[in-house]
Amino acid sequence: MAFLRAQGYAVVAPDSFARDYKPTSCDRRTKSGGFHPGVIGFRLAETEYALERLRAFPWVDPDRIVLMGQSEGGITTANYPGKGLAGRVILGWTCQIPWPPLWGLRGDRSTPVLSVVSRDDPWFLPWYVAGDCGTDMDGFGDARSVILDSSTHHVMRLPAAQ
Repeated sequence: MAFLRAQGYAVVAPDSFARDYKPTSCDRRTKSGGFHPGVIGFRLAETEYALERLRAFPWVDPDRIVLMGQSEGGITTANYPGKGLAGRVILGWTCQIPWPPLWGLRGDRSTPVLSVVSRDDPWFLPWYVAGDCGTDMDGFGDARSVILDSSTHHVMRLPAAQ
């Protein structure tokens, strides 16, 4: 977020841990996740609420809002069904998961989409999450999947992603 602010962008990041109850969905130590796929429903509701509040600020141009998410936020961004975005940026997510409600890429097909993932991200070594969002971009008018030659999960730390 600091990188984006330094470029002059306004950045709003909802605190996904602000709820009294948020199930644990992943384990950083073992680089495994999917323990509670329903948590994405929480994140989608938070996104909708944040966008509603953001659009109410007089200094916000509602036609220039871009939804960006990393990892669990990337899953949320890939699955956000709403319209009215200038673009979506999916970071650190492959759009591949063996749970059909979250598999692939959803949303307004006329909204530009950029997906960035590391080729050797340790979170996506198992076959059932390996790949990239590019395989799901058919039918999207302006979509691009970038696969970086790296093993980091936090792709925005890489100059190539920035």
